[in-house]
Amino acid sequence: MRCKRTLSFLLCFMLVIVVCIGRVGYVGLSNDFYVSSSYNSYTLLVDKRYPTVYDVRSALLTNASDRYVAVIKPDEKCLAELTKLFDTQEISDITQELKIGYPIVREIDAEKKDVTLEYIKILKCKVHYDTRQLCAHLISGVTGGVESHFSELFSQVSEMSVNYAVDAKGRLLAGDTGTVHNDGYASHRGIGLTVDREIQQIAENAMDTSRIEKGAVVITDVDSGAVRALCSRPNIDLTNVADAQNDFLNRALQAYSVGSVFKIVVACCALENGMDNVRYTCHGKIRVADTDYACQNTKAHGAETLKTALANSCNCYFVNLALKLGEEKLWQTAYSFGFGGETYLGGDWKVSNGVIDDKSLLASDGRLALLGFGQGRLSATPLMFASVVAAVANGGLYYEPYIVDAYVDDDGTRRRTSASAEPQGKRILSQTTAKTMQSYLEYVVTHGTGRAAQSSDGLSAGKTSTAQSGQYENGREILHTWFAGYYPSNDPKYAIVIMDEDGTSGGGDCGPVFRQIVDKLAADQ
Repeated sequence: MRCKRTLSFLLCFMLVIVVCIGRVGYVGLSNDFYVSSSYNSYTLLVDKRYPTVYDVRSALLTNASDRYVAVIKPDEKCLAELTKLFDTQEISDITQELKIGYPIVREIDAEKKDVTLEYIKILKCKVHYDTRQLCAHLISGVTGGVESHFSELFSQVSEMSVNYAVDAKGRLLAGDTGTVHNDGYASHRGIGLTVDREIQQIAENAMDTSRIEKGAVVITDVDSGAVRALCSRPNIDLTNVADAQNDFLNRALQAYSVGSVFKIVVACCALENGMDNVRYTCHGKIRVADTDYACQNTKAHGAETLKTALANSCNCYFVNLALKLGEEKLWQTAYSFGFGGETYLGGDWKVSNGVIDDKSLLASDGRLALLGFGQGRLSATPLMFASVVAAVANGGLYYEPYIVDAYVDDDGTRRRTSASAEPQGKRILSQTTAKTMQSYLEYVVTHGTGRAAQSSDGLSAGKTSTAQSGQYENGREILHTWFAGYYPSNDPKYAIVIMDEDGTSGGGDCGPVFRQIVDKLAADQ
């Protein structure tokens, strides 16, 4: 008898355990919601939102678009309203999905967001990336952009959810239409960049209508170093990062062979050292240490001054000039412009400016000759070179370019970084040198290789470049072509650098892009 009672007790105990396990399994199976610790509610996750990236005027660069979703509960009243939002096939799919017994979220067409509904909830959600996302390479974490370098901030995901009451068996209560909860979803938290959305759009449009397939544009404020636009091509679709067509390389921050735009640095060095009156007769090539260095197509330019040699991009003149200057002066000038250094874009985010030969190696006449016209072991990023032309344009001050302007709090308050609040310029050129160089760069556009960059108002200034890369494809050397300049020449505001990774000539590839950008900037003022 005693054994029977013990057996009955054990059977009852096991039954209780089975019921409990079944209850836990019933509660925990759905992926569309999570259960509160009190087991009296279901929470349906509607959307997740990441912090926002803003431009310098607090215009949205991410989370800039809206989408609308319907929150549908599995009851007859909601089912009756489906015809106002969905077609027959969609209704069939939704009805099948609702058989699990829990509410679901479905995106709807934006034009149906104002449809009158009593039981289905329509909620507005943010779209983090647009299909044609502005500043895609600069922003995205997959390209090593802002969201990567400020990962602690951008990992702070906020949520929108709907909470439903349930009975003891976990079933939705019939009369409960759900309560919307915004767990920080409406927060303004994020990062403010120095980029101006309108200028960025101008730069991207110019690249998209140009013949440049792989390249970059950088636009900076000449009086602060603030980056107003930075774009890389080919563009990427951040809504579909798995697309094989995506090219994640941010060419604006990559170092390339610079070629003749480096002649700006050599000319500045000559002016600073009182060698502005050097004359040279170009015969199309010059021999240094048993090696001939030639102008393009071995063209003989004849008698050249510093001004005309810059306009004609005469390699022979600048080889001769570099040898006269010597490695110490030329290397020091290049170093003051940032060559061989690093640029801090904001916080701990830094990028290499490129490379330059060690000063000791430039004691070789051959290496110094190459440096004179921007070849040899020398490279720079489009971003870094914007600071070179900016220093000429602003009267001789070097500003390190930067991208992060402010940290944005939950309430939208912008807390500016020290770099943006007090940009520190360092004098690297005398005002006299800068003024003379300005006249030279204007002359390049009016009388030299930069004619294609001339703006409609005649206020462009800059330098072209067609740099040998040392890289070959199908027996053809790949050329890195550039135009580096500023605008407007009578009151400089913007330093603008265009680079084509696989071009033909700086004037032909990049000059027209410069012109299109500055004409649009002028029209929008």
